[in-house]
Amino acid sequence: MLNDMRKMYRRWLLLLPILVVSSCGKPEKGEAVPPRRILNVSPTEVRVEAKETVFSLDVDCSFDYALEIDADWVERVAGSPAARPEFSVRENPSDSERKATLRFYDPSDRYFSARVSLVQDAGAGPQGGGGHVVVAYVTSWSSPIPDPRYMTHINYAFGHVTSSFDGVRIDGEGRFRQMVALKEKNPALKVLLSVGGWGSGGFSEMASTAGRREAFARACKKMLDDYGADGVDIDWEYPGSSAAGIASSDRDKANYTELMKAIRSAIGSGKLLTLASSCDAGYIDFKAILPYVDFVNIMAYDMASAPQHNAPLYREKDGKRSPVAGWYTCDEAVSAHLKAGIPADKLVLGMPFYGHGNNTYGSFVYYCDIKGPKGGDTEKWDDVGQVPYYADASGKLTLGFDNVRSIEAKCQYVLDKGLRGGMYWEYCYDNGSLDLAKAVARKLL
Repeated sequence: MLNDMRKMYRRWLLLLPILVVSSCGKPEKGEAVPPRRILNVSPTEVRVEAKETVFSLDVDCSFDYALEIDADWVERVAGSPAARPEFSVRENPSDSERKATLRFYDPSDRYFSARVSLVQDAGAGPQGGGGHVVVAYVTSWSSPIPDPRYMTHINYAFGHVTSSFDGVRIDGEGRFRQMVALKEKNPALKVLLSVGGWGSGGFSEMASTAGRREAFARACKKMLDDYGADGVDIDWEYPGSSAAGIASSDRDKANYTELMKAIRSAIGSGKLLTLASSCDAGYIDFKAILPYVDFVNIMAYDMASAPQHNAPLYREKDGKRSPVAGWYTCDEAVSAHLKAGIPADKLVLGMPFYGHGNNTYGSFVYYCDIKGPKGGDTEKWDDVGQVPYYADASGKLTLGFDNVRSIEAKCQYVLDKGLRGGMYWEYCYDNGSLDLAKAVARKLL
């Protein structure tokens, strides 16, 4: 039978042997077995990372069966609970995902159905490869080399709009190449150039004409080709605002949409286009850019400074209010983006690997430099905001920051809300044990 299948699907390239494992027995005497039902299969999603991937499916059933893969594969394989049947499937034609229906037949040929998705990492298109993303920002001015096991994406910070408003300039090109080289250790890793950052100008001028937008987009495409990178992350802070000391125009919001359209057209559907967004979802017409972007990184931090917290999760929950929530919270940031028209599965929640404090600790403190309360301060936990902080004798916040517990709470929020994943600024602020990066990976990967 397998020889016939190979002939039928000789154009299929990817071989995926699948072992189906079950401890199913016959129905209990007198048990009413419906003519069809949906069974539970574990895992429901299988990631395909190499040819000849072998995996097992545990099937929740209670009867003898024969096995068939239905849907697009339409092939039948005889088997029994004792035989542990093995069968083959070739190539994933969508290059990203196939949904198969597994049909199990009891002795009287009544069948029961279960579904499983096969996801092929190598072929991610505009919607990505499925699953949660973990986006690590890595800066040009830092030196540690990230461990690519703990992330799915690296956003290298930064690139900039050239002074001629028609190209891309990269800070620390050698370090950028080091980031791309990490794909050798983790072939599924995606490396993007993040263009912009606070105080990085030239966007308004570049986006103001079709000619400049298209020239910039072509430069982005050339950069991806030259460096072997996987995409572009636009970090224009912010269209229509000169708060960062950059030029702005009342046409920036409309021009931003045209810019994202031009970049997508230039780089094609096989490369990633993402963006960093302010926590309040301002400045951008999200509904208009939705067809062009893969996902949105919410900068859900810098939402207050001491004596309020940098990045609390909630302001109010279960009738209680956070004592340290300031201008915005993570939950409010997500809600603002959902209201602006970005679906949950295109939202990535940003998390800070740093804190903000008073004069005792400093206005900006890396997580790796947080060594404990000073003076008469004590460490407290905000049950509503789900964040730690140091407070003086009067209870006033002196340093607001994130730790493993709060990072895990935010990742759980990502899971509960059905978001695309998590992002953090930035990898090199973590401690030597990578406690925060490992916490994100543990919860989301």
